[in-house]
Amino acid sequence: MNSLQVVSDTAAGRVRYVALAWLVALVPSLAVFALRVALGGASPALPPLADLAGFAFYSIVVAPLVETALMIPFALVLLRLPVASDWPRVVALAALAALAHGFGGSAWQVALAFWPFVVYAAALYAWRVRSLGDSYLVTAAIHMLFNGAMFAAGVLAHVLAGG
Repeated sequence: MNSLQVVSDTAAGRVRYVALAWLVALVPSLAVFALRVALGGASPALPPLADLAGFAFYSIVVAPLVETALMIPFALVLLRLPVASDWPRVVALAALAALAHGFGGSAWQVALAFWPFVVYAAALYAWRVRSLGDSYLVTAAIHMLFNGAMFAAGVLAHVLAGG
C-alpha cells in the first residue's frame, strides 16, 4: 500500500488511520536513527536529565499538543495557495514545522523532523474536511505516538549500549 495514500484516506476511521499514519511516520524515522547510530553519526546516549519522567511527559504529551495546535493557523493560511491538491501545502507546512525544530538544534534535527511532519501535515489536511477538531485530535494522536515510540527507542538504544 502506498504510504501517501494511507495518509490521504480517512474512510477507515480515526483509530485505524492513526495507527497506519503513525507507522508511516515511524518506520522510516527509526531506520534513519538506527543507521545514524550504526555509522556513528548519532549516539544512543540519553542527554543528561534531572527528570527523565518530566522530559518524557513534555516530549510525548505537551510538545505534540502545542506543536499540532501551532500548525493549524499555518495550514489554514496555506489553503490560500492556488494549487490543485493539498500536497504542495503538506510539503510547505512540513518544511515550516521541521525548520522550527532547528532552532537551538542542528540541520539533522530539521532533516529528521521533516518526514514525520509530512505525515502530520497530510493528516491535518485530510481530516480538516471532516472538522478542524478531528484534524487536530487525529494529528496530535499520531504525533504523540510517534514521539512516544522515538523516546522509547532512544531509551532502549541507551540500555542496549550499556547505559
